[in-house]
Amino acid sequence: MFFSEGEHVEIIRGLIRATQGDRLKWYINDSDIGEYGASTSKFTYYVRSRDFDDARPYIFQIWARREQDNKLISELDENSSTQSTQSIIGELYFAAKSSELGIKDLKKEIFSDLGLDFGE
Repeated sequence: MFFSEGEHVEIIRGLIRATQGDRLKWYINDSDIGEYGASTSKFTYYVRSRDFDDARPYIFQIWARREQDNKLISELDENSSTQSTQSIIGELYFAAKSSELGIKDLKKEIFSDLGLDFGE
């Protein structure tokens, strides 16, 4: 819509870094369709499987948060993207899913339970 593919890639990379650095938490927005969301003070980001099957292709959306109603300002579908953009959307999907499931903490628990060192 309003962003180039390169701008989308930079935004998605920033979201992945924030997620991996525990500065952004994702939640399951709609469990029926496997849509994950993360919000900041001004925007909400969503990523989901287009076919609702937890597999490619994925769709990424940016919504502006407004008092009266939220506005969709950007949507990126893997099917209309280059190979490198497809890869980064998939990486975001799994970062969001891992965040929502608390995978990092689960890994720590498993390693601790087995008396193993968990290297982050």
